[in-house]
Amino acid sequence: MEHTNELKAKTYTKRLELAAIVHTYNEERNIEECLESLRWVDELIVVDMYSTDKTLEIARRYTDKIYLHENVGIIEPAKNFSLSKVTKDWALYVDADERVSQRLKEEIIEKVLVGSKPTYIVASNENSAITWQTSKPCDFSAYYVPVTDYMFGRWVQYGPGSASQQRQTRLVRPDKCYWPPTIHSKAQIKGVMSLLEAPILHFSHLEIFNYITKLNRYTNFEAQQRFDTGKHYSWFNTLLASLSQFYNILIKQKAYKEGSHGLILTILLVFYTFVYRAKLWELHYKARHPDSMQKHEPFAEPQKVSESVEDKG
Repeated sequence: MEHTNELKAKTYTKRLELAAIVHTYNEERNIEECLESLRWVDELIVVDMYSTDKTLEIARRYTDKIYLHENVGIIEPAKNFSLSKVTKDWALYVDADERVSQRLKEEIIEKVLVGSKPTYIVASNENSAITWQTSKPCDFSAYYVPVTDYMFGRWVQYGPGSASQQRQTRLVRPDKCYWPPTIHSKAQIKGVMSLLEAPILHFSHLEIFNYITKLNRYTNFEAQQRFDTGKHYSWFNTLLASLSQFYNILIKQKAYKEGSHGLILTILLVFYTFVYRAKLWELHYKARHPDSMQKHEPFAEPQKVSESVEDKG
């Protein structure tokens, strides 16, 4: 563990400690570089959803704190489970296809674990248990961390994949955070949040093929989730939302400055919105017409090849 700005406390000194959480499923291509960027943390936790490749074999080289969680297709239900395994002061969520940059490492140590200035720490005895109190790190319950995407061969500088647009709850106090177990849910934080400046590096989609595969899986979950909560579709709202999203990403967020990359990414993101709404429509249609397969008949009987040849003769 590297240390910067060592504390000089009046009475007791204790640098806060950090755990990193990585969720995995068949991530043998990414996991080693991810865990390599986390060697400096005090506790490394891997929660795997029963990988069938070499993910666990690689992870065991870096930590013995490996846990299994049911594979439900999305990681949100596993986030509270992984948080319950943390024994340190802070927890940092990192995806398997992400890397913690050197800048972010230094910023976390300086601003969160130590404090940019020497921090005075005192110990108080309450109910026969010693609790550590600091003047700066304890002011916040969580931090937003910028995330910058590497997509289709280049870093995204404008639009949803840029660090200026992606600020996610990644660094949290374990006892101050709760994750709703639904797709794309946001952390519920008790207390005040702050923002770090250095980004997490996200190698999100190296190929369009991978993006489409993930899009198909995620839109299934999102449509089903909305259907289960009683939400209905509207073709007017679908068209309006798609056009509005296209304008916001391409023009307001300046994705057009990315050239072809920006246009393709914008269309793919709008397509995501359209697809999950179309799947929601499909779920409602099938629910209203459970016997539709039985009622629909072929338009005509298929003609045998032999009969067709004889007729022409």
